[in-house]
Amino acid sequence: MRQCFRRRFTSWPVAAVILISSVALCQQGGEQSQVPGNADAPMRERREDIPALAMHFLSQYASRYRRQVRGVDPTALQTLLQYAWPGNVRELEHTMERAVLMCRTEQIQAGDLGIGSQRGQPQNLEELSLEAVESILIRKALQRFQGNVSQAAEALGLSRGALYRRMEKYGL
Repeated sequence: MRQCFRRRFTSWPVAAVILISSVALCQQGGEQSQVPGNADAPMRERREDIPALAMHFLSQYASRYRRQVRGVDPTALQTLLQYAWPGNVRELEHTMERAVLMCRTEQIQAGDLGIGSQRGQPQNLEELSLEAVESILIRKALQRFQGNVSQAAEALGLSRGALYRRMEKYGL
């Protein structure tokens, strides 16, 4: 019988999520994925998993980058829960990696995340990540040209292929 759960985890909720996922995968004969839980399920349907996944990624990247980040501020956690997550679990992972790198305190603050708390709230350009700005510019170009990708790509100074890749990346 092969052993599917090989890693040690310090946080009980994260360990429980990963253990349950690993046991389920072992019973199905599948391999353990790098991301705990079902990476294909939309995050908007799995809001209850966000805190555990965020803490898992926080500990993973804090260890990797040797940063003394120990937790997530309640305001930042609320921002994570309210965000639409068009990129699913992978986007959450990248957001937490960025937050660990940007964090200047022992707790990740909402500004470290690089995501907007709500879609309706205007944000300063300086507070947005490069990816968020790029996504906004692509959306506006597509709206301006009524969805014509060739014209939007030309206006943005991109090839059609490059624009299609970015549209896929941002779920547009």
